[in-house]
Amino acid sequence: IDVRVERFDDIVVIDRPTLIKMDVEGYETEVLNGMETALSNNHLKAIIIELITAGGRYDYDELLIHKKLLSLGYASYSYNPHKRSLHQLETFGILNTIYIKDIDFVSNRLKSAEPFNVREQLI
Repeated sequence: IDVRVERFDDIVVIDRPTLIKMDVEGYETEVLNGMETALSNNHLKAIIIELITAGGRYDYDELLIHKKLLSLGYASYSYNPHKRSLHQLETFGILNTIYIKDIDFVSNRLKSAEPFNVREQLI
């Protein structure tokens, strides 16, 4: 099947995304390469990305992804939704990692957001 591929920076319809969730099954390097403008935009506060070694099957090194995001001013965090707490990581997590550029903004948002129920648990 032929699939049209477009750069993120060329098709994003939101001028100022605050959060991006990425789950592209090993193609993270290519997607990040197509979103240089978005990654450097100060309105983007965080990226949630799944680095589960799937990039290896396409010859992409996920450590290089991690280093690229660090070089752009992001730091890697894990998140505990029950405590609404972030924990800074030395590297990336085994599943979803949150790369945060503006920790004060994200921390304040977590503190001020209304609680909600997920499967009958208040979060």
